[in-house]
Amino acid sequence: MTRTRKLIAALVAMMTVVGMAFMTMLPARPALADPTDTSGITVVNAQPGHTYSAYRFATFSNVKAASTDTIASMDVTTVPGPSEDNNQRWVYKLHTACMYGNDSVKAKWSDAYGENPAAFMATLTGDELASVAAMLSLPEGLAPNGSATVPGDAAQDLTIPKLPEGWYVIKDSGTDKLAIVATPITSNGTIYTKFLIDEGTGQSAIADTLGRFYAKAEEAQSKPHKEVYSDAAHTNADDLANFSIGDTLYYTIDTRISPHAANYNDYTFVIMDQASRGLTLNPTAMKVMFADAAITSDTEASAATLTNGADYSWNVSTAADKTTTMTITITSPKALAGKYLRVAYPATINADIVKAGTYTSTSTDAATSKTSDTTEDLAANKAYNSARVNANGQGWTDKWDTTVFTGSISFTKVGVGADTALADVTFNLFRGDSAKQSDTNKPLTFDKVMDGDKVVDGEYNYNPSGKVTNLVTDANGKITVNGLAANEVPNPKVQAAPYTFKETSTNTAKGYAQSILATFTVDHAIGDNGDVTNTLSSTKNNTLGLATISPDGAITVKNVKNVTQLPLTGAAGVVLFTFLALVIAGIAVTLTVTYRRARKGLEE
Repeated sequence: MTRTRKLIAALVAMMTVVGMAFMTMLPARPALADPTDTSGITVVNAQPGHTYSAYRFATFSNVKAASTDTIASMDVTTVPGPSEDNNQRWVYKLHTACMYGNDSVKAKWSDAYGENPAAFMATLTGDELASVAAMLSLPEGLAPNGSATVPGDAAQDLTIPKLPEGWYVIKDSGTDKLAIVATPITSNGTIYTKFLIDEGTGQSAIADTLGRFYAKAEEAQSKPHKEVYSDAAHTNADDLANFSIGDTLYYTIDTRISPHAANYNDYTFVIMDQASRGLTLNPTAMKVMFADAAITSDTEASAATLTNGADYSWNVSTAADKTTTMTITITSPKALAGKYLRVAYPATINADIVKAGTYTSTSTDAATSKTSDTTEDLAANKAYNSARVNANGQGWTDKWDTTVFTGSISFTKVGVGADTALADVTFNLFRGDSAKQSDTNKPLTFDKVMDGDKVVDGEYNYNPSGKVTNLVTDANGKITVNGLAANEVPNPKVQAAPYTFKETSTNTAKGYAQSILATFTVDHAIGDNGDVTNTLSSTKNNTLGLATISPDGAITVKNVKNVTQLPLTGAAGVVLFTFLALVIAGIAVTLTVTYRRARKGLEE
């Protein structure tokens, strides 16, 4: 169908502006005598069981050659009839379709074309003419000039024979879709099979063959298959997995170029990948592979690879909402007809994932073939990525998408009495359930969150290359850490991950005890829908009971000024009662010593 559109758009080059104006100012004149029943149109990739019928709506004349087989220009004349009913004449049908075409078609229309709308149609671009063809209905009672049916159960090339030369509408009985194509053209004994595109059309240097068009298969290009992996070998695929800021993800896009691409000289094949904010794509590390069968992690090593710049090219652009669109264009799909493709590339999670945002995806309306962008809201700690394919200019397929998550942990620091929010308390955070620092267990590093040029107190984004290890509570006593995974990559099946907070200094200016500091572990979990659940571990750390969690999941961490203010439950209670026992024992010892000394004095 794409080649058909190009063929029709190319008719602009087959006539001169002066010739068109002259035609439309005079009554429609008959074309020069054309050979009768000597030409034909070949339907390439005709579908099994379908009948293709050809209806001529315009004739050609005044042919001027560019070379021995190529036409430079010619005149186009709308055929009369097929009945006396004005509403069933070709002129009416073609004009009506033009008026219901897209806006640019209606804007171009001039009443000067009057009884010759075919001449007007020859001034349209391929996309504009396609919109006219989509609105065109055939005149009632119209008999085809010729037809042919595909035998058997396989797609094949099919010729509609014995057609008078001219411009035709071809109807596919299987889809009721219409295509527009011209026959080869004979003038002064020469058969012309090619045309030249006029420089003014913006398509110079394109040549093609008359009398052939390519039928679209009943099954449209299928959407690609997209996966996200935690390893470069692509062995551990898990959409809806969760990761930390700074983690590298490994994406694959799997698709296939139709075997029918072998029938096209100008078949196009473009893969589009769109990523939301929170993902930084790395196309320079891209690898494009092809094979005779679907490519898997086990067969990647044996798959052939394409060369960037020669066999494919890529382009990346970023929109205002930080949606990144990457297109991969295959240079010669015809040479890869029937081959399976795999595009593999890495991406990195960046700090933008922690903020709520929007994502813009590009799609094609199947009914109108119009491409449009759709914007959707994204929650914080969620990144989105999708892939589509546009084969032979037919529009973008449905998308195959992947989603990844990060998570956040928050808690509030409180004191005693009126100190319901304790500022300037410092913590370190460790991955795992140990806060014992070593060469293999060091505090995680972060970046301070910025709001423009202003630092947001108490909020930190994880950064494996960051410089900040000391997490300090804000004026509300709060600390929030963002961009954390809930699993140990590359094992996303482990759904909860422990993180241990260790208090390193408290607010001594308010009299709080530097010797009584909290250490507690949070089990951090992220569900397949991105929901985060933070649970205070009951078995790891928190021996003093300074950290507590409410039924709604809010974590509170207490500071005290002396040991008597420790909680009276759990391990902390044991500590306190042990301390009191020691105090009482000390008093008893003191009283005993005093009593013995007093008694000895009396005895003396």
